[in-house]
Amino acid sequence: MKKVTLMIVVATMMTGLCSAQDTETTTYFGEKNGFEIDFPSDWGVSLVETKVMFAYNTTLIGVIGDTPGAVVQLRVTYPCKNPKSDMKSWLSIFEKGAKKSKDPKFLIHSQGEGSTPGGKEFSYVDYTYTLVGEDGQGTITRRKFYVTCNSIKGTRFSFAFFFETNEQDWDKFKTIYENIFNSVTYK
Repeated sequence: MKKVTLMIVVATMMTGLCSAQDTETTTYFGEKNGFEIDFPSDWGVSLVETKVMFAYNTTLIGVIGDTPGAVVQLRVTYPCKNPKSDMKSWLSIFEKGAKKSKDPKFLIHSQGEGSTPGGKEFSYVDYTYTLVGEDGQGTITRRKFYVTCNSIKGTRFSFAFFFETNEQDWDKFKTIYENIFNSVTYK
């Protein structure tokens, strides 16, 4: 009887281990701006492509229902000079917002440049800030923000990725966020 119980326990542990390693994903296609991105299948994702003059802007938002505040946003807009230059503009906006609101929790943890697995250059900043809700309550939020550029039919587009969650949940989501970011393929 002990052997049967032990075998059941081992089989259950192995099944759980395989499930944790083989998370199913769903691929979303930004057809107008030429990219694909994978999300865990249990995430809710909305992708909208809107024509603005001669180009398309894409907005993608991904959320997981059981963790309020765990959000992924992707904004694809025109134009993009290069990731480092675009990041400088975005960082200025983030810093001015923190200064204006006198946010005592605004803190840059790291920033830099790199390349995606597909070879696209990116710039990033990882920081903490206070997100104030409609009820006036503040939540300390951790965000990792990336910028890449990609040319579609001769037009260079900016890809701005926002990965964020409540600071206490950051360690739970940072690997998922890295996997989502590294899954992007540009056409």
